[in-house]
Parts: sequence; structure tokens; C-alpha cells
Amino acid sequence: MHGNLRSCYCLSCCTEYEITRLYRDFFCDRCDGLLRPRVVLFDDPMPRDYYTAQKVMSGCQLLLIIGSSLQVQPVASLPDLSRQVVIINREPTPRDETAELVFREPASQVLGDLARALKDLQGPYFQGK
Repeated sequence: MHGNLRSCYCLSCCTEYEITRLYRDFFCDRCDGLLRPRVVLFDDPMPRDYYTAQKVMSGCQLLLIIGSSLQVQPVASLPDLSRQVVIINREPTPRDETAELVFREPASQVLGDLARALKDLQGPYFQGK
């Protein structure tokens, strides 16, 4: 939701560059427009995905939060739209006390264990191999 620091883009022509481009110059090779990191900065509008997430999560029964500190607003408030929350994060979050479950292990380990447990159930809803 908040973007990343792996790339930047031109504000004029939208040409995409690797973030290392900003180490040399702040202007686009193509049109000489100003480059900026591909992140949401303060006072920027939120991307469309944020509003889509709000709609989809409204009435959500169970939300898995994986690898998020839940520190940056407004995205950190999205879990409020879910009835139950499970957090998988190595560090504590502000939502730990209200979560149904909290795992302090690497996400790959927890999700791998979950996939194995679901496979062992072999219930009618499991479509895995």
C-alpha cells in the first residue's frame, strides 16, 4: 500500500527507474522531469488499492496480517474492519492484545506449518496436492 524503495518514476512521463538512479540525478533522461521514489509520502493520496481493500475487508470474518508492524496509518486501521485478526510478525505490534492469535516466528515457517496441517486434514474444502 505504501509503495517501495526499489524504484522511482518520473512525475512528467511516468518512466520507471531503479531507485539507484536517484543517487546520481533527480531528473528523467527521457523528458527531464523530476523523479521521485515510488512510495506514498505525507499528504499524498492513497492508491486505489487502499480503497479496494477497505471495501473487500468490510465484514471480513478472519484477517491474516503477515509481516506488518501495523504502525503506519491509514493502512494500520484496516484490521478494524475484520471480526478476527491473526498476526504473523517477528516483532510486537499495537494490535497484539486484540488479536485472536499472534505468532512470533518467520512467516515462511508459520505458513508452511499451516499448509502441512491443512493438508493433513484432507477435508472436503482442501484442494491442495
